[in-house]
Amino acid sequence: MKKLQNKQPSHRAAGFSRRKIIVAACLFLATGVGLFWAIHILLTNNHNSTTVSRKSAGQHGFDTSYETISRRMDSYYENNNVYFSIADNSAVIDYAQTESSDSLNSVSKSTGSSAATDHSTTDTQVDGVMEGDIVNTDGNHIVTIQNSTTGFTASLYEVSGKKIEKKQVIPISNADYREMYLQDTTLVLIAQTWSQQERKTALYLYDISDLSNPVRLCEHTQDGEFQTSRLTDGYLYTFTHYTVEKQTFDKEKPETFVPRLDEKVMPADDILLLTDQNDCRYQVMTSLSLSNYQEFTDETASFGSPSNYYMSQENLYIVHEDRDSDWNSVKSDIGKYSYKNGLFTYIANTKIRGQIQNSYYMHEYKGNFVFVYTMDSYEGVSSNGLCVMDDKLNLIGELSRLGLDETIYASYFLDNMAYFVTYRETDPVFAVDLADPKNPVLKSELKLPGFSSYLHSFGENQLLGIGEGEENNVKFSLFSTENPENLSEISHLLMSPNTYSIAGSDHRVVFVDEARMLIGIGIDQYTSSHKKLKYEVYQWKNNRFQKVLSQKQSSPLSCLRGVRIGEYFYIVDVQEEQIQVYDIKTWKIAK
Repeated sequence: MKKLQNKQPSHRAAGFSRRKIIVAACLFLATGVGLFWAIHILLTNNHNSTTVSRKSAGQHGFDTSYETISRRMDSYYENNNVYFSIADNSAVIDYAQTESSDSLNSVSKSTGSSAATDHSTTDTQVDGVMEGDIVNTDGNHIVTIQNSTTGFTASLYEVSGKKIEKKQVIPISNADYREMYLQDTTLVLIAQTWSQQERKTALYLYDISDLSNPVRLCEHTQDGEFQTSRLTDGYLYTFTHYTVEKQTFDKEKPETFVPRLDEKVMPADDILLLTDQNDCRYQVMTSLSLSNYQEFTDETASFGSPSNYYMSQENLYIVHEDRDSDWNSVKSDIGKYSYKNGLFTYIANTKIRGQIQNSYYMHEYKGNFVFVYTMDSYEGVSSNGLCVMDDKLNLIGELSRLGLDETIYASYFLDNMAYFVTYRETDPVFAVDLADPKNPVLKSELKLPGFSSYLHSFGENQLLGIGEGEENNVKFSLFSTENPENLSEISHLLMSPNTYSIAGSDHRVVFVDEARMLIGIGIDQYTSSHKKLKYEVYQWKNNRFQKVLSQKQSSPLSCLRGVRIGEYFYIVDVQEEQIQVYDIKTWKIAK
């Protein structure tokens, strides 16, 4: 009955359902069968045939109770003579000046260009699954977020070629910005609140159809430190890490040990306890419809502290590292959920020996889960490998002991091929064929000086690598993938010594336009007396990388973004709130 309260059918439909119930009840009474089950079956069938916008409280049915959670948390604190405090676990982070821990390297990315609207987009891991950033455009507007004295602001610009006009500023108080999305006329702002007693993530939705008069549609909060987010098919997915403080834990009061959404304690049945492991930390995930935003569409949580998230076009994979049993032998717990129409459904979980070092080392190919991992042995020699798991996370294929005593620095998946880079003294680039998921085949291994920490497709049968050369300098490498059994480097570019980029730690800072064969990136150069900051654009032309733009900057590399709209290129500095415009035809400042 509680489920039905979420959806009121029309009078006509309701009347039809009642007639079915009455008829069925009479039949069952006549035959001596209980009325209760007849009504229950008919009501359930009627409910399942109707689209429901939100799951009822506890509908996940994880068979969990507040008492069970309390006992586990109490046991955790009894056996651990430490506690996590807000200061220890969630120091205030300036995202404008800090490399993103969730954004290392690149896998199956979009091209960064949209032909339909003729503007660039944020570089993403999976086509159709948007990732938040600090700069966004829809082809007519540019929106940026930046710190302010009392919190942060979102600046709204109207753009037409070389003409840029700031139309409005949206102030958010007592919060640090995290990420932003621009979807049609809806602006999504994600922030971390400044509360000293508890860590909360806040979501703000604005209607910016009138750029001069943005209207706040809603505000939602969920407990925990912000981890990452995604936006796909009109739903925003937000992931936080919530820690229960020992000094405030009261086993008789769920509000002291269960995450809250909009200040309401989550239903116990929405909390998944996969194992008998005790913990004081949760991973919390929510979904929110951009068209039905009055309340969260769905939510769920589980014990543990996730290290990485990967979202394909259909499923969500969450990785927890487990170092408790043996610090020298890291294990990883992997949980899988589907998220159709904003509703989370738990599917499976498994544990592996080894570490999936980053979200961008995971991929889904033809229903199978593929990932690259690093494993430390008891002898202190690391090795790397690739695993293929079926839709229930059963291992069906594997390649192991690759790149001995080396570490994975980047990976990229393209069609049936997996490419990944390991490094210690040389840069082995591995090419693995996944056509037969039960028998992944190592096709080639290319060794080069230096290493690539960022990979991206770049034209037909070509792969771009950005990393470091032998003189501590930024290195571009262009690989030919036409023959998987003979992976080769077509060309490379070495910048001046002591140059540095953060492409490997935050893929969103890289501008890639495959149609125009353009690469935009911020560069740091250190000398004995000072350092130089600049934003540069290169074009692959006449079989070499040619520099077409170099502009001095003053803000950290993490604050710089390159945006293309039509035939104009914009260097956006969110810290200084400056936008420089260049004509792509001449690469001169547009006047």
